[in-house]
Amino acid sequence: MTNPYTSTPAPPILAHALLNKDKDKTTPTQNPTWDLKPDIQNNTIFRPGTVTGLSTFKNPNNTDFLAQFSRTLLTSQLHNTNHTSNRPTKTKIYIIHPAHTDIFSPQNLLNALLFPPHRAQSQKLGRDEAVKYLEGVELFPVFDFGGVVSAVHRIREILSSPFTCATTAAATATSGATATATATATATSSDLPTSGSKGPSGESEGGSNGESSSVLVVAGLDTLAESVVRSSSSVRGTAVLNETLRTLTALSRDLRGLCVVLVNLVPVGSVHGFAHGEGERGSAFQRGMLFPSLLMRTLDGGLDVHLLCSVWKFERVVEVIKDRDGGWSGRWCVWPFR
Repeated sequence: MTNPYTSTPAPPILAHALLNKDKDKTTPTQNPTWDLKPDIQNNTIFRPGTVTGLSTFKNPNNTDFLAQFSRTLLTSQLHNTNHTSNRPTKTKIYIIHPAHTDIFSPQNLLNALLFPPHRAQSQKLGRDEAVKYLEGVELFPVFDFGGVVSAVHRIREILSSPFTCATTAAATATSGATATATATATATSSDLPTSGSKGPSGESEGGSNGESSSVLVVAGLDTLAESVVRSSSSVRGTAVLNETLRTLTALSRDLRGLCVVLVNLVPVGSVHGFAHGEGERGSAFQRGMLFPSLLMRTLDGGLDVHLLCSVWKFERVVEVIKDRDGGWSGRWCVWPFR
């Protein structure tokens, strides 16, 4: 007869495992190993309802690594959505970026579609087809932090009011005037779409029917927050950054099918190379504290998933240093794929 008092205790279980997961929410690819490659190839990096951050480590060898990787993720999203559907894609990508950076310029996005680093030769696109894919991208160049806030509210209106086509199209055309000029300067007007050329359709851009998906990319939010610190104070800079992160998080949660991606242009890490303290999040490939300043820690605190691009032994490595759900933490891969 079994003695119930000698039974071993039940194994521990994470609290979030007891919660009911949303069935249509994208989850990381079931992969028991450390390899992040399948998740990147399957575009599960863009999980609806999350805020994902892309950062690079403070290293001179990381030049343009983050730019190339982020462009590849976005253009792969466009290619996979169009390639697997016989109808025009409903996926939209909205990019807010500082006007002085060309990380997401129309020409660079076009080149990323035409010359992908890890796509089979049979899947490569012609120029006309690649230009057609870019019709799903809208650029919102900004000059200061206030411009980011205005652009976010404008995109919220676009995504939450899909049936007011005429009003939304006019607002989008106004907001995309500068992006149109940029596209004209980098390529012929017949090759690349402008921000105001395609207004939202009568269908839900935000994915209210469960089929649509949208990606909101905010590049250089950290750079613009640092400009607020320089012009005012660190307290004000951190406050406006924290408020914007709250807005982006609420936007990703409220609008079904929306993924928010922050491309951080300021490299993370400490130049002194001190080891991170106990309880602080670190990298398996880099020494030193990743977030030595209050501004960096505030930015990381507003992210659900944080990917770090770094160079280790002359190899470009993409590493997941944070995942609130826990499914990706610690995964990594060498990029571009071989």
